[in-house]
Amino acid sequence: MRHSRPRSRWANLATVFLVACLAVALAACGSSSSSSGSGGGTAGTSSATAAGSQDNVNLTALQAVVKAAEVAPPTIQSAAFGKFTPKPNGSLYLVSCDLTIVGCSRLAQGMKAAAQAIGYRFQVCDTGSTETQMLGCFTNAVNAKPSAVIVDGNSAKVAGAGYAEVKKAGIPIVGAFTSNPQGTTNAEVADTTCSAEGKTLADAVIVGANGKPDTLFFTETSQECDVQRSAAFKAEYQKQCPACAIKFIQFDYATMQQTLPSQVQAALVQNPGTNWVVGVFDQPASIAVTEIQEAGLAGKIKVAGMDGVPANVELIRKGQVQVYDLALCQQEDAWAAVDAAARIYSGAKVPFSINVSTYLISPQNIGSIPADNVWPGPVNYTGQFQQLWNKS
Repeated sequence: MRHSRPRSRWANLATVFLVACLAVALAACGSSSSSSGSGGGTAGTSSATAAGSQDNVNLTALQAVVKAAEVAPPTIQSAAFGKFTPKPNGSLYLVSCDLTIVGCSRLAQGMKAAAQAIGYRFQVCDTGSTETQMLGCFTNAVNAKPSAVIVDGNSAKVAGAGYAEVKKAGIPIVGAFTSNPQGTTNAEVADTTCSAEGKTLADAVIVGANGKPDTLFFTETSQECDVQRSAAFKAEYQKQCPACAIKFIQFDYATMQQTLPSQVQAALVQNPGTNWVVGVFDQPASIAVTEIQEAGLAGKIKVAGMDGVPANVELIRKGQVQVYDLALCQQEDAWAAVDAAARIYSGAKVPFSINVSTYLISPQNIGSIPADNVWPGPVNYTGQFQQLWNKS
């Protein structure tokens, strides 16, 4: 829940913004982008920009990439692994990322449904936002003695001791959105998916700005997926539009609701040439939409996010600032993780790297999204998985 602020504060900020724009205009407004932080955050390297210098952008090629991403995939990625008969009496233990995050909650719910469908017992532990909670969940997982442990979001970079504890107990581990290196886990679901998301969204922003984006990207480092999304977005953006401005501003996940609004406010004032804002996931994108609207910049700046959170998809449906959302079907991803864990427990072959479906939601395809604003994934994905398990 976003904290409230006096409306007069934005009136003052709007005045500062106007003065800043006039001053920058006298010195070729939008001619460069610094790499300094904003509002107490830190920023990554930004590329120089010169208005009208993006003529080397291959918009035709990028438009084709974006158009393809706006087509919903019909088949689950795990179909390529073939059918197998799950070993009976299995049990799965999920070490979940913070369940207050919509994506984490959906994954947990999806895994529970998939485990029930396959006939396995299922337990979940919420790591929350503290290291103590996270390490406690790994200990609980070991004590539960499951057939396999699934870890969502928390990579070995931030939870190495927990991974080591599970591995020492001889329990197979499946990572989901963790992208751990081989040897750390038995399989990685969505291994390169987060990087693919960042790359696709960078192409979409460039296309959406007609080859002339000036972007603020709000990011954080507590989740490996967010790190990968940010790095891939930066690499693709600078590759496809090397003269385009971009600034990465880091926020603190634990205090996001309290501190990010003021960071967005300050960044908008300090970067008057901005025409795109990107959130590394949908909650920061939502905050950006609110701040842009309150600043009176809704006609100038567009927003993109990732995860397909219903509230953000509704913004696209209503034409309210956000125009792109790189969606996952978290439930399908959950079933893919359970499928991988069951294959390992059953002695069936499973590749280490397992990717999942994504879908770029935009004004062009918003009509394909159901009224609840949730992308349901490939058609009948649950039935597709059950066919793999010889259960249908």
